[in-house]
Amino acid sequence: MSHFPCISLHAADSLSSCEKNAIELFVDEVFKRTRLRLPNCSGSNAEVDYEIHLGNVCRLKSRMSDALAEELDKNGNTLPEGYNIYSDKRDSHVRIFVLGNDDRGTLFGVGKLLRSMRMTYDTITFPEEPAISSSPQFGMRGHQLGYRPKPNSYDGWNVATWEQYIRDLLVFGCNAIELIPPRSDDAHDSSHFPLPQMEMMVEMTKIAVKYGMYVSVWYPAMDEDYTDPATVEFALNEWKGVLSQLPRLDNIHVPCGDPGHTPPEHLIPMIARQAEQLKDIHPQCRWWISPTWLSSQQLETFISLVNESCDWLSGIMYGGMIRMKLPELRERIDDRLAFRTYPDITHIRLCSYPIAELDPAFALVYGREPICPRPRDMCDIAGLALSITDGSIAYSEGCNDDVNKAVWSSLGWNRQVDINEVLREYTRYFIGPEHEHAFTRGLLDLEESLHKPVLTNAKINVTFQQFRSMERNAHPHLMLNWRFLQPLYRAYADFYIRSRLLNETSLQQQAFDILRDVERSGSEIAIARAADILNGSITSPVAQDVRSRLFELGEALYHSIRMQMCVVKYQGQCGRSNSLDDIDFPFNSRLWLLQQFKQIASIDSESQRQKELLVLADWTNPGPGGFYDDLGNPLQQPHLVKGASTDTDPMGRETVVNEIYDKFMQMGNYATMYDPVPEVMSKYTDYNLAHVKPISWMTNTSTFDDYQVKLHYDELDTNVTYRLQVVYATGNLCAYTGEGMQIHGANIPTYEKLQFDIPAEATRSGRLTIIWKQPGNSFGPARGNCICEVWLKPVPAKERAA
Repeated sequence: MSHFPCISLHAADSLSSCEKNAIELFVDEVFKRTRLRLPNCSGSNAEVDYEIHLGNVCRLKSRMSDALAEELDKNGNTLPEGYNIYSDKRDSHVRIFVLGNDDRGTLFGVGKLLRSMRMTYDTITFPEEPAISSSPQFGMRGHQLGYRPKPNSYDGWNVATWEQYIRDLLVFGCNAIELIPPRSDDAHDSSHFPLPQMEMMVEMTKIAVKYGMYVSVWYPAMDEDYTDPATVEFALNEWKGVLSQLPRLDNIHVPCGDPGHTPPEHLIPMIARQAEQLKDIHPQCRWWISPTWLSSQQLETFISLVNESCDWLSGIMYGGMIRMKLPELRERIDDRLAFRTYPDITHIRLCSYPIAELDPAFALVYGREPICPRPRDMCDIAGLALSITDGSIAYSEGCNDDVNKAVWSSLGWNRQVDINEVLREYTRYFIGPEHEHAFTRGLLDLEESLHKPVLTNAKINVTFQQFRSMERNAHPHLMLNWRFLQPLYRAYADFYIRSRLLNETSLQQQAFDILRDVERSGSEIAIARAADILNGSITSPVAQDVRSRLFELGEALYHSIRMQMCVVKYQGQCGRSNSLDDIDFPFNSRLWLLQQFKQIASIDSESQRQKELLVLADWTNPGPGGFYDDLGNPLQQPHLVKGASTDTDPMGRETVVNEIYDKFMQMGNYATMYDPVPEVMSKYTDYNLAHVKPISWMTNTSTFDDYQVKLHYDELDTNVTYRLQVVYATGNLCAYTGEGMQIHGANIPTYEKLQFDIPAEATRSGRLTIIWKQPGNSFGPARGNCICEVWLKPVPAKERAA
């Protein structure tokens, strides 16, 4: 029976405070979704359809039938935080038992039951499984929740919002939250803060305590010189002043860098003194260090120090920007020290787990942290990050990664979990059972779109239409649900980006066709016609209804969950999920071409003007027998050796990643070339374009640390010599042939066409491999080898003869 069921709730006797809160959570969440307020009863009630019995197994076992009690004894699930759910069918009603192995087990059992139920207004359907028995595979399953200005939404949350969000995480198996102290690598205040940081830090700790969760603090060492005794005393007093205010503290995580960047021989003694003074305040607290952003030499020093002299240290947090792979570092660190992972599940580029194939159109608009459901990627990341650890605390900068949090918590509970079932549970619980199939499918499609070239991915249009159909049929309360609005926004934005990319790619090609006919039309007419065509993206913009809806959805996301999709309007931080600011970012070279037209028009000679226009029209043409790659553009890099797949190398350590170079974006200052206020779209034409470059220079390759970029060519003409023409985004790289002959050294100019002759002996076999690598980085791991465009051209016969 599921329609208008009569249900009674029966708690165990002598409940702990944690169990009472589990029951409160269950009653509240059922009421929000069904409008049914479940009564808390005592004794058995034959007048109801369902009895739900919640509590610790030790206090509820006596209520079970002998057969169920015997089955419970046989299954042997007694591990911490585990639970058992049983259904006992009677003639007139069904009794459902949620039996926690401990207090947390009761909470997680309640969470599993809630995820399994189908709830709509006045209707509940319970799961048909006769029994569910489960316990977590990993002991730590946490998420960093940083109440600071940097995240795209957290800084606008009040205590009630935080409690609801922490409840939601708990329902999917999360057992820890990580907080950030008032002083970190962030602004000291936010216009969105409802409370000062220290006050909110205390309130969030109280919420965690209420639900029996672990409390961790990520505490960066921000002072410059820990060899100075006065600096150390200042740090001791500051940390004590913060941490002593927390009602509970279980773990402290200190990064060596990003931020901080203190050599380990100076940092670790300071942390040892912090650990000693904290014994009297939080004696149960465990200390963890992350060797982030250390040079090779510093990492060796770190390993030596933690192995020899850190008896106060519990373990190592393994995150991004660590030179050594996790298995190797685990092998080098003493077994007495545990390992936990610190995965970045919130970013898609310039991060620990980048999307290597990310299309530059998405990168230019979305930046680092769009609304980014990545359930399949989370599985690949978990295969690496959870393999030899006892759990994780995942890094986050807002609620843009909400789906990833649910998936990651579920993977922390069971590494072999069916991700499709997790998404169905997410949809049932947060969106509604009527959308279980369509919304789940939509989340997977949004992830898939991030891995494919936008120009050729027609499925983006299908996904958009499917979400639009869900939107049209949505109940009014669903349109107030930020978890529905987020992927809806992404579907609209993906479609708008693709519509613009198709249009602007076509317009640029049409303009080039006009320029190629310059000898017949003359330069003045060619320039005027080409400029008119290029400006068609402004005078006749596409998909404006979709664009308008995007700004409405951005407004709805701000009011529902304080997402700051625009810097000016919502006072968000630049680069933090504010895609509305860059939603009209040019996808072709229009701005640069208009600049070139102006310069060419000032040339006195008509023949020279025509010659320069033909150079623009044939920019990517390497000439007869030549080769061209627009690196970073997934559709135009045929000679790139991509390296390992991100399926097997999710950190991209041995993978060439498509990237855009942020420093160039700042130089070009595109973000200020149009009014960021949503209601206004600029014409772009009246701005200072001195730093604008072609769109192909916005994209580039990127590799981690010492991994190399390789381009390979076959079917070369063995009777000619070749010349490399190349444009770099960073100059700290060297080029070699596959045989090791140097083509050029480091410290190369950027953002200009350079050329280098290839040694003739390198192409005598008819094949050529060019290798780029960084000369070395003493300051820590980083991404480099940023190459924009490559032409390989036969040297003209006249030059060969000379």
